[in-house]
This record gives sequence, C-alpha cells and structure tokens, in this order.
Amino acid sequence: MLTRTIGIMQPTKVVQFFCGRHTSSSDPLGGPNGLIRGILAQLLRLGNFNLSFIDSRTPKEYIQRHSLGQLTDTLKRLVRQLDRHVILFIFVDGVSLLERGEWIQDLNKVMYDLRELTWDKTVAATVKIIVTNPGKSRGLGSCIASEDRVLVPYLPSIGDGKLTDRMVNKEFHTLRGNPAVRQEPEAFNDIDSEGEFDLDWLL
Repeated sequence: MLTRTIGIMQPTKVVQFFCGRHTSSSDPLGGPNGLIRGILAQLLRLGNFNLSFIDSRTPKEYIQRHSLGQLTDTLKRLVRQLDRHVILFIFVDGVSLLERGEWIQDLNKVMYDLRELTWDKTVAATVKIIVTNPGKSRGLGSCIASEDRVLVPYLPSIGDGKLTDRMVNKEFHTLRGNPAVRQEPEAFNDIDSEGEFDLDWLL
C-alpha cells in the first residue's frame, strides 16, 4: 500500500525488494546479489537510461557473471542519470532474513552502497532508502546509523478489526520522544509485490 501510494506521486520513482520471498540459494533473485539485480531491473523500467558505459567502462561480461561490485557500480551510474527533480524511493523489506553466514559480507556491501546514494554529491536526484526488519539485526548495525532507526511497536489488538490513521498517529507520536524507540529497527510485513520485470540482461 505504501509503495503504491508513493509510486503514483510525480516525479517519484519507486523500486522495492521483499527479502522474505528470496531467501533460498536456488532462487534466481536469492540473497544480496539478487537484491541488487532486482532493484536494477526495476529501475531500468522506470526510465530511458544511457547504457553505453556497460560496453566501455563496465565490462558486460562481469555483469552477466553477477559480479557484485559491477552490479552496484551499475546501479550508481544509473541513479546518477536521474534528473534533480526526481525522488527515488528504494524499499528493502525484511533485510535481516538475508543475514546468513554466506551472504552477510555481500549484504553489508549492498546496504552500504545503497545508503551511499543518499549522500553522493554526484547524484542530482533525491534518494530515499527505507529498510524494514522483522527482528533484531545481527550484523547491519554499522550500515544504518542509530539516528536513522525507528522502532515500529506491535500495535494492540483492535476491537472492531479496523486500523485507522488516527490510531497509528497516536501510537507513533506517543513513542516518538522515547530514545529507546530509535535504537532497534523493527518492521511489519508488506504484501506488495516487486512487480514483473525483465531480468534477461542480468541473468
């Protein structure tokens, strides 16, 4: 719902990745490598990008081999082509589900590179990274500053089953001033889909 609402606002662009759907090593989009390729594929569908750098500075064969360094570099080059009036939202849901031994190093790199887009002076567009987490992160603390973390508390049961904006706002403002709220990132599950996108050039 949130991604759809933001997505219809112009000149906003939204890309999203739901980690809970890609936790298997056999999944073509599994793990941090799949995360970055999923984001890349969606971004490519949102605009006309100049891809000449792929055949020059960035060897295409390395991208086809899923070199994480080349994939993140490609994402940076695409984002740098966005107009300064564009607001790009990158949603990553359930990131701690990818905190597995064989993935943690790559996951840290991906999250750092995504966060870097928010302060990169060569990026004209405004980039917003929203990362949700269904539990306490075991290894991403250094990637997300404590002041950028917001705890979303478990909402109490609702008598008539209806959750209103007023109820959410009241809960949020009540806890906003509590320092403990900003220490550990928590999340709720989003049922939106990443959408359909063509991964031919990334597979």
